[in-house]
Amino acid sequence: MKPNDPILSHAQLRDIRRKADCLLREAGAYGSFPTPVAQIMNAAKVHLDEDNSLDSNIMQRLYRKATDAIKRALDKVLGIFDVRANTIYYDHSIHKAKKPFLLLHETGHSYLDWQKDTYAFLEDGKLNLEPEISEAFEGEANVFASEVLFQVDMFTTFAEDMPLALATPMSLAQKFGASIYSSVRRFATTTSRCCVILVLEPPLVTNGVAVFSLRRSLPSKSFLLKYGDVAWQPNFSRLNFPSRALPHIGRSIQKVVKPTEIDITISGARESFTAEAFNSTRNVFILLYPQTQIVSPHA
Repeated sequence: MKPNDPILSHAQLRDIRRKADCLLREAGAYGSFPTPVAQIMNAAKVHLDEDNSLDSNIMQRLYRKATDAIKRALDKVLGIFDVRANTIYYDHSIHKAKKPFLLLHETGHSYLDWQKDTYAFLEDGKLNLEPEISEAFEGEANVFASEVLFQVDMFTTFAEDMPLALATPMSLAQKFGASIYSSVRRFATTTSRCCVILVLEPPLVTNGVAVFSLRRSLPSKSFLLKYGDVAWQPNFSRLNFPSRALPHIGRSIQKVVKPTEIDITISGARESFTAEAFNSTRNVFILLYPQTQIVSPHA
């Protein structure tokens, strides 16, 4: 499974949410849809360089010495914040659905003042950021981007009045201008209802069997309280999971699996769940919730 972001303390989360709220208010962005990223960046006094895509020439300008490690990292780096120029450079080939989150992530490095001050000091002192601090800063920037993009509690407020279904984060993704992946993640981790969303990689077919590797599990807080931290199997196929809950892979790719009842063993006990799935081609999302769970607050 992909590693989750570093776990932030309650104090860190509080400070980041406060900063996100301040920036949204400064930008007058609350209630504007999709979330106006350019307007927010302007309020943060961050410039976006649209003329130069992120490449080795940009890296050479940003760093006094473009080491081999930096050059190799170019394959993975999608955006960079230049603290000296208060400018964001990004990879222009990035999928448009991912661009808002990326730009707000880089804006976070600027707007979270403790990060900007640290980066400015390091640039002046020609020092390197410790790996643990760098990892924490990236986690903070991710949380900041999510809080701003989903307008703090507004996404959750909308979602709580909608059905417990994958259609809910997918429709809210369009409303907020976010990717389906980030919206699904926000939905699962903020809903008050008992559910988990399994994020699977596109399948590999071996000996006629489609095998989906687990990328990440996204349990809601109430799911964690009820079932604990479930150790999910690393791979899913018709050999170890109810086949009717997995998208069919054949001559045509099944995109949607409608809600269906399945029995699975979880936390050592056999229990009935409702499952539905969506295949975005980049990922497969499986929503699971106990059949005792109310699908809609208005049901």
